[in-house]
Amino acid sequence: MRTLIIYYSRSGQTRKVAEWFVQKEKTVVEEIVDLKKRSGLFGFIFAGRDAMVGAMTEIEPLKNDPTTFDQIVVVTPTWASTIPPAIRTWLNGARVENCRVGVIATAGGEPPQRIFEDIEELTKIRTQQQLALRQERVKDGNFTYDLENFWSDFNIK
Repeated sequence: MRTLIIYYSRSGQTRKVAEWFVQKEKTVVEEIVDLKKRSGLFGFIFAGRDAMVGAMTEIEPLKNDPTTFDQIVVVTPTWASTIPPAIRTWLNGARVENCRVGVIATAGGEPPQRIFEDIEELTKIRTQQQLALRQERVKDGNFTYDLENFWSDFNIK
């Protein structure tokens, strides 16, 4: 099965998780690029506010059409207990109803249950597999075992 790994990463931590999938056969990894500047202290503050209010943003067009894939894994950071605007914007326009969808959420705080619910609400489909990764484990590079289990379970079902 062909799988699209779609991710957004402001700080680079979530990128580490998404890039783990590069080694997998029939898997394409693509980054969502937010055209709004979100670096620095003010970028961080406004990013959290935008996430809390469910704001959309402008993103670069993607190279890959999700409708040409059998499976999609959304790899996202957790901002203010929900999805960042770049992921929200992509999901709002993505046609994923004929794909199996999995979600991996990185989080510095509480487990991001709301993020999974928000994604299911936006896509109008039930995600097949979910994984929450603590930011400390990602920073330490201690997440391979979790991703192996996620990938194994996601591909079997």
